[in-house]
Amino acid sequence: MKRKNVLLAGVALAVAVGGILPVSAQVKSYKDIKYPTLNEIVIPHVEKVELANGMKLYLVEDHELPIINLSARVRVGSIFEPADKVGLAGITGEVMRTGGTATRTGDELDDELESLAASVETSIGETSGRAFMSVLKEDIDIGVAILADVLMNPEFREDKLDLAKVEAKSGISRRNDDPNGIVTREFGRIIYGKDSPYARIPEYDTIENISREDLIAFHAKYYHPNNIMMAVWGDFDAKEMKTRLETAFADWKPAELNLPPTPPVAYTPKSSVNLVVKDDVNQSVIRMGHLGITYDNPDYFAILIMNRILGSGGFSSRLFQNVRSRKGLAYAVGGGIGANFEYPGQFRLICSTKSETTMEAIRAMLEEVERITKEDVTEEEIALAKESYLNAFVFNFDTKSEVVNRMMAYDFYGFPEDFLQKTQSEVEAVTVADVRRVSEQYLHPDQMEIVVLGKPDDFDEDLAALGAVTLLNIAIPSPSGEQISEATAEDLTKGTAVMASMVTACGGAAAAKGVENIQVKSEIVVETPQGAMAIQADITTVYPDKAAMVLVLPFGEMTQVVTPEGGWSKSPMGDQPMGESELKDAQAGLFRDWVNLLRAADAGGLTVQYLGGEDVGGAAVDVIHVPGAEADAQVKLYVDAATGLPLQQSYQGQTMMGPATLVESFSDWRDVGGVMYPFKTVTTADGKPYLENTVTTAEANVTVDEAMFQQ
Repeated sequence: MKRKNVLLAGVALAVAVGGILPVSAQVKSYKDIKYPTLNEIVIPHVEKVELANGMKLYLVEDHELPIINLSARVRVGSIFEPADKVGLAGITGEVMRTGGTATRTGDELDDELESLAASVETSIGETSGRAFMSVLKEDIDIGVAILADVLMNPEFREDKLDLAKVEAKSGISRRNDDPNGIVTREFGRIIYGKDSPYARIPEYDTIENISREDLIAFHAKYYHPNNIMMAVWGDFDAKEMKTRLETAFADWKPAELNLPPTPPVAYTPKSSVNLVVKDDVNQSVIRMGHLGITYDNPDYFAILIMNRILGSGGFSSRLFQNVRSRKGLAYAVGGGIGANFEYPGQFRLICSTKSETTMEAIRAMLEEVERITKEDVTEEEIALAKESYLNAFVFNFDTKSEVVNRMMAYDFYGFPEDFLQKTQSEVEAVTVADVRRVSEQYLHPDQMEIVVLGKPDDFDEDLAALGAVTLLNIAIPSPSGEQISEATAEDLTKGTAVMASMVTACGGAAAAKGVENIQVKSEIVVETPQGAMAIQADITTVYPDKAAMVLVLPFGEMTQVVTPEGGWSKSPMGDQPMGESELKDAQAGLFRDWVNLLRAADAGGLTVQYLGGEDVGGAAVDVIHVPGAEADAQVKLYVDAATGLPLQQSYQGQTMMGPATLVESFSDWRDVGGVMYPFKTVTTADGKPYLENTVTTAEANVTVDEAMFQQ
């Protein structure tokens, strides 16, 4: 009886709800919905003014809030930096602000702006430099004065340049940690050429080549008022703002501009298959495509709609519906023909799929490119693409800041003023025939450059089925530093003898072989840009290839573990695998570990080269070079000729501030498990004090809990 009552209640509820809803809402398909005509876009008035010194202003009054914002564009960019100083533009743009001016340091500017709840920032990108200011209306004179001072009189102080270079090098060391970043970078290098200004990347050496004089010269060449546009919007009177800016920049005189031409793109259409081997992933990241277009292409708007149908239209695009939804081959998929202002963009399709469906996903994407070039799209597809684009298009005009900045950008790159406004009518005019025509003309499925990152042993099919496979080398070049000359037979003999004397001085081969593990507790003081930081460390090393390090830092405890299978870390932020650069550095540290070197020398597994004699702290030393199997694993040892103990070792390694040449000086040698072990290590990084490590306890052959090496 109760069941019957429940059913009757459910039916009654359904009838009641059905009675509330209109009949049309119950039967009408979304395809039958008629959208109203879009409202006409209203462009706010933008007053254009050119100052006497050639600076161009774009002024828009907006009295809604008592705030004034300014955005400037400078015709400069990384495409103009020398090939041996790649990274110069970005560092110039950063240190222009952080390095302060002739009268105020960057830190002093920070304090002053913070007290005003204001901001002034600068940067340089690929094809333009930027400056931004935001300030309360009542503080506009101070804000403009600071911005003018930063643009006209940057000091480029050495300490901030050094910090920017450290940050740049740190970024280089981590650039292979992100699979998507790797594939995006390598695809661009294939399309434009690895030495092209549009694809080259900073390296340790190019960053190290940058000096303060380079920043001064780069700024002096491009930063002139007649090479700058400024958009200003907010709560001001346009006439008063023009006078204010004219006064602030009155001492900045125009200059004769000898700007280099925009570098050309030399691209030869071809097909290629390229592989980045990464065995620590269980999915493949795929990029495929060829050269794209520029925004001034007469077919831009038809291509825009074709893109949305093919891959950039989100859930409604063919790639999403067919490759992801119907076939279930991709975590993410999409793409289309990209455009830039001054040089062609890329036609690029992107996909992430599990390793076992790599080839199936590639073929599915290629099929969609083929299909759109050979068959007309449907009227429904083109209507949906237009509707979705135009509904989003109105947000290009929803704030005055977007309007004035877009207008300035179009002027900056030489585009007509009405480029944005005519988009609506141009998109509405695109036909099925237009999409078919541009698909055939601009998509080349037989000339696709394909880049795949993944574990090839797990692929569903060999990539060679698509053509000859090129293995891409993504290894990060080490800093040039000191070049080790080629070893002679005499060098190797002498080096082996010095190493043997060191093994003897440190306790002998038998003692070294008998050390299975060492547990060390120590107190570390490390120098950081924010000052000295004290760390307590508890390190357990199981020879030859496992280590677990527990660090107690001011902000919490962190654990790092490295094993033959890989590495991981645990911190207050959670558990995560080590990035490739971090893991390589940890493995190189195991190679350099004191006991490991002694054990390897005893086993005859090292090639040791004698480099000559030197003086270290008044002691005569023999210098030997010990390379490992990997390029990152190598070390120079400075062995006391009298005692046989090493006084120093040097190598290229990572610090908290990025990569550097590290020199470790040893003292306070004590017996640990029959092997001499340094209880005091002082380290310099690129010649500057970096770290002091004082061992408090060290024990050999302790009972090790293997659970510490399990994540």
